[in-house]
Amino acid sequence: MACALILLLFISILLGVGANSQSGLLNVPDDSVQSKSSSQSLNGGFGDNMSVTIKKGLVRTGDANWVISHFDLVELDPLMWSEAMAAAIKAAKPEAIVLGYLDSIGAKVTDSDWATINANESWFVHTSGGARITHTIFNFYLMDPASSGWRSHYISQRVNPYMTASFNGLFADDVWNQVSSYLDVLSGSPTAAKIASWHNDMKGFLTYANANITSGKLVLANSDEWDTNDYIVLVDGQMLESFIHAEWTSTLSVSDGLTWVNRLVSKCGTGKIVWAHSGTAYDGTSEQRAAMLKFCYAGFLLGFNDASFWGFNSWGGDDGAKGYYSLMDTALGLATGSYYAEQNVYMRNFTGGRALFNPSANTYVINLGGVYKLLDGTPVSSVTMYAYSGEIVLNTITWAKVMGVSSLAKVSGVNIEDVESIMGV
Repeated sequence: MACALILLLFISILLGVGANSQSGLLNVPDDSVQSKSSSQSLNGGFGDNMSVTIKKGLVRTGDANWVISHFDLVELDPLMWSEAMAAAIKAAKPEAIVLGYLDSIGAKVTDSDWATINANESWFVHTSGGARITHTIFNFYLMDPASSGWRSHYISQRVNPYMTASFNGLFADDVWNQVSSYLDVLSGSPTAAKIASWHNDMKGFLTYANANITSGKLVLANSDEWDTNDYIVLVDGQMLESFIHAEWTSTLSVSDGLTWVNRLVSKCGTGKIVWAHSGTAYDGTSEQRAAMLKFCYAGFLLGFNDASFWGFNSWGGDDGAKGYYSLMDTALGLATGSYYAEQNVYMRNFTGGRALFNPSANTYVINLGGVYKLLDGTPVSSVTMYAYSGEIVLNTITWAKVMGVSSLAKVSGVNIEDVESIMGV
């Protein structure tokens, strides 16, 4: 009996028992959620708790081996020129999700099918005076998502001919929630009627795309429809671009991080693929950029499920990391519940540790209720959560496995193998 009590005490210390187990503020979906497109592998099934890491997405790439080594989902730009890269990735990593990029509402005079598009005036969005409208930054003509001709041409000529076995589906960009949000970057204003109908027009476009894309292929929309789920339920998933912090935004700027976490939770609740993509501009100090990386990562950990992916920056990012950071491979295990509020910050517990998230302008010292280790191996029983910061702490056993440690010193006559055997890890 005495030995058993000692063993239980040891396990309690290692796992930080006394760390709370309050119910979450929002109901985070179960980790087994899958996309409706069950024919596609989501690299799911968490299996060994100690080897579980998040699934990672990469925006564009110039190296198939980079994707094979580090990522689970990739968007290749453009769809029609990326077959060789897609084939190389799928040959070495069949479970990877490879999506081909194509703008949903943009056409350029340099496009190979421009002659056909140019000859169909009804496919374009117009001003009240009848003029075509262009995007003044990206230099594309604004196409009408309500046009049956544009819908048909987009899928039958721009998408399906390139949907080979190497691609899992389409990454449809610029699926705008409201065209009125982009008037400052358009050469002219659409008619009042078009502004009013835009959201429903885009819903019709997505419905058509999902129904008519090559059988078995995915449609993932990059949309700023963040606070409702009208679009995501019509297709197979959505990218949340600028999740917590955008790649083009200064490291010194902040956003309402908790709002983004709640958006992620809501999107995951649809059962579709959710790709949360964060980043930061290459400014500030290296320490500030690293802190932003961890802040966004911790926020993702609060709301993700097994159909979720996370990315930070892109292949061409100025920091030279090519979208991969070792933090992404932290093995936290299974989430044991939803995120919750405690000690003025937000937390989520995992079988291998805990994620902490402080989206406020205040600094708090957090009592962890037990001994954990930081990612560098430093043992801690409390952490300082600075303004707009995130932290990840690991149970001692988890940290040992992450660091490749085969055994730990015996404590009270109980060694690590005994504890692992009892815990089933």
